[in-house]
This record gives sequence, structure tokens and C-alpha cells, in this order.
Amino acid sequence: MNKVWFNYKTRDLNTTFFSERLSNRSLALWLSASNAVWIARDNILNSGVFYLSLTYGKPILGPNSGNINEHLVNVNGVVFNSTESEHLKGSFDDLISVMNNWKAKNLEQYEPENIAIQFDQLLIDSCQT
Repeated sequence: MNKVWFNYKTRDLNTTFFSERLSNRSLALWLSASNAVWIARDNILNSGVFYLSLTYGKPILGPNSGNINEHLVNVNGVVFNSTESEHLKGSFDDLISVMNNWKAKNLEQYEPENIAIQFDQLLIDSCQT
């Protein structure tokens, strides 16, 4: 993601873009202070940002590609078409419109105990085939 492009596209919003790795402390402070989180990546989709956003109770905007799309739909996130830049602008508008009343849904399946059970079952199933 190009930082100049992002700053131009979001010039009317109070936004901050990070392309570098943040320390754990900085990340925690920024997530606490944020109103929402945008997952800008569309080619590397194994991001802990999704789960951290849920932990901090923040509405999430993310791409319609990979497994992130499925997770976003499942928790009431806002999805943008990662191949159409014009769709992204409308998605920001959607995110802004839901920020004040956003409530995640289906969070129980993302609790660590439930993820561990699913992973155990995956291992069991793979050993039986």
C-alpha cells in the first residue's frame, strides 16, 4: 500500500497509516485510541490485526479476498473489493456509518479455547485420512 496514495484518499478523515512494524506497546496504544481498523493488505492475509481488532472491540474494514472476507462477514465487519479502488471509498463511508453503533457478532468462535478445539479436530481429522 502506498502511503502517499492512502493519505490522499483519506485526506478528509482523521487517519493514520502504518506501513512499518509497530512495537507491542505502540500497537496497543493505537488500537485503544482508534475508532476503527482498516486491514489494507490483500495479498498476505495471515494477519493478527483482525483478531486484535476484535479484542479491542473495533469495527473492521478489510479486503474481500482470502479467508479475511469470510471472517469479516461472520463478525459484522465491512468488506471492500480489493481490486477496485473506487469501491474502497464507498467502503470507508460504510465503515464510518457503522462506527458508532457497531457490535461484533459470533465472537465465541474466536475465543482461544474454541480455536484450540477446532485445531485439535483438524489434526485428528488429518491423521485419520
